Amino acid sequence: MPGSVPWRERLSAGTEAVQDEVIRWYRHTREGKAYVPDMIWGTLQTEAYAAVVLEQVVTFHGVPNDVAAGVTERMQRQRVLHDGGHHYHVVLGEQALYTNIGGPEVMREQIARLLRDVELVSSELDITDEGEVALHHKVFDLLSAGASYGEAARGLLRKALSFWAEASPPVTKRACGPVGWFGAAGNARTATDSA
Repeated sequence: MPGSVPWRERLSAGTEAVQDEVIRWYRHTREGKAYVPDMIWGTLQTEAYAAVVLEQVVTFHGVPNDVAAGVTERMQRQRVLHDGGHHYHVVLGEQALYTNIGGPEVMREQIARLLRDVELVSSELDITDEGEVALHHKVFDLLSAGASYGEAARGLLRKALSFWAEASPPVTKRACGPVGWFGAAGNARTATDSA
């Protein structure tokens, strides 16, 4: 996925075109790694969660509002999780489970989705400099080593689900900053770490 094009330019036609770009990129990416500290990785997002995120993107960047089309395309990205031809290891910050995206109902649905599909994941780093690749692999290996997998990951998900079950509806739909760790790994591995 070309990272040198400014976001505002990439989003000039709306969110759908960017999602199409990511789908094309996924088709050519067989293995990858990603670290997402404070929100749910795009390819694991529910429709409701993705809608809130893309609404924030449209509002922030002032680009054409095609959120419904963008969400539809983002949901198409998830096919890579089930096709068997890809393997991705994604580490999410535990804060991603608590960053308020859309309120308690959206978060409960999102956490339940992760509990159901935590064995599935996809993403990759967008790096071209060979010297940087080794550095990013080293950092990712450290992040992965600090994560817990399997039942420990599910335990953190259940804890977050309980938190959102008791939460009141939000005053606003906004995100907060990163804290802590949660991870999930693709194709039969799950990862979680609580710092």
